[in-house]
Amino acid sequence: IFNELIGAFAFFIFDKRRKEFFAVRDHLGMKPFYYSFKDGFFVYGSEPKFIFQISKEKKILNNEKLFNSLLRNDENFEHTFYKEIFRLERGKFIKSFQNKIEKFQYHKFETPSYIEYENEEDCFLDFNNLFSKIIAEQTANIEKIGTALSGGLDSTSVTRVLAEQNKKNGNKKKIFSYSFKFSNLETKHIKTTDEMSYVEDAISLGGLNPRIIDIPRGDYVMQLINDQKIFPSPNLQGNRYLELFTIKNCIKDGVDTLLTGFDGDCTVSYGMEYIQILLRQFRIMEALKLNNLTRKNLNLPGNSFRTLFNYVFLRLLPSKVHFFLRKAKGFNNLETHFKYFNTNAKNEINPLKIHQKRRKDMYDIKNSHRDLLNKKSFQNAFESLDIDYSYNGIEERHPFFDKRLMEFCLKIHPSLKLKNGFSRYILRESCKEVLPTSVKERMTKSDLSPYFYYSAKSNINILLENLLSSSSNLKDLLDEISLKKILSDQSKLTRHDISWIVNLNIHDQWIKQHIRS
Repeated sequence: IFNELIGAFAFFIFDKRRKEFFAVRDHLGMKPFYYSFKDGFFVYGSEPKFIFQISKEKKILNNEKLFNSLLRNDENFEHTFYKEIFRLERGKFIKSFQNKIEKFQYHKFETPSYIEYENEEDCFLDFNNLFSKIIAEQTANIEKIGTALSGGLDSTSVTRVLAEQNKKNGNKKKIFSYSFKFSNLETKHIKTTDEMSYVEDAISLGGLNPRIIDIPRGDYVMQLINDQKIFPSPNLQGNRYLELFTIKNCIKDGVDTLLTGFDGDCTVSYGMEYIQILLRQFRIMEALKLNNLTRKNLNLPGNSFRTLFNYVFLRLLPSKVHFFLRKAKGFNNLETHFKYFNTNAKNEINPLKIHQKRRKDMYDIKNSHRDLLNKKSFQNAFESLDIDYSYNGIEERHPFFDKRLMEFCLKIHPSLKLKNGFSRYILRESCKEVLPTSVKERMTKSDLSPYFYYSAKSNINILLENLLSSSSNLKDLLDEISLKKILSDQSKLTRHDISWIVNLNIHDQWIKQHIRS
């Protein structure tokens, strides 16, 4: 029965007569559900802090979870950063039984059987009808609503479909669109970050009360680190400050529901696996032509040789041979941030296992989209967003994460997702009547992180010194010598290095603010 439910939810049902209960979480984990079960007592809440208020148990750090988080390992996802505190995973429910609890999976995306269309226009029509239906349902009976309009394909599609629906219904809703204007970018970042031309094209079609939010430079990294005290697990969202600006403006406009374009990329998918499908069908020239046309639309040079090398030669190599070839070429450092770990921590890492997982993700073309939609890490993003938005009385709604749309897109053949050099082709064609041409034909994505890196670079010495002087459990994993070398010479620091130094500081500060020694 739970699989019939649509939307974001987490709830608890107690059967008083049978003295049994059910606890359920939605298909993606959009709403949080934490619990503990000890000595026959089941305590639950939307955050661990409420469980501790009732149980009075001591907060103890789960060191295994800390290490897995730093490795970006989402196995054992039900475990939290607190020992004996768990979270109900996406698409699962708990049932009590004779003083015990059992966990069941009621939803998981399965390997697709592709829908066969004689006419691709029928596919686009089906997508449009479902997408429009979902947006109408998510905005029903709401007179004042907001949309996050970045200027990208996903957010613009949501915004323009909503505006067109409202126009047909007599403009009964008041729609506020929220967009960002970065006012103090370095010259080299203007082209890759500024999306205002796309935003203005979307606004010019009418039906919106546009809000252009001026984003100044700020100490956003230190703000994120210091705010870890309010999150149930380390919040690694480097662009969180943009969400806070959006929330502030929603409150000013009296908006309590916000539609987003998150995460149309994942749901629709780019369809890049179609190139591999063509190669495996020995349609090599067709595959290379499509690959190079796609890269041309991305303003990138062709790479036919590398495409053949990666998707033909390397795929045919045994996994271990491929791994040792990488090592021989000097590519054995599969994750840049491992260099911050000490020898003991590195010995716990299995690079071959990481490599094999990456090969599976890269070459299992039939299941790659399915596996992406089943990723457990979505829950981290939702739980962080839920804190900021729910605490301010605002609910985010995500049309692209409606279960029906996700299942539909999974059943669409990649040839309708990558066509004529355009990824997410089905979305572009389905919404072409409402999208501005500039957005419909846009293939690039903006880099919204410059302010994050400006802030991080200005604080890099403080961040490194924080790690070197740390008294938290994190220090047991770090290589002090490597950190001191970076502190003395930062000339070779990459953006990835900076990002992981911030990441380590976030984990360190979260531990200090939540775990009492």
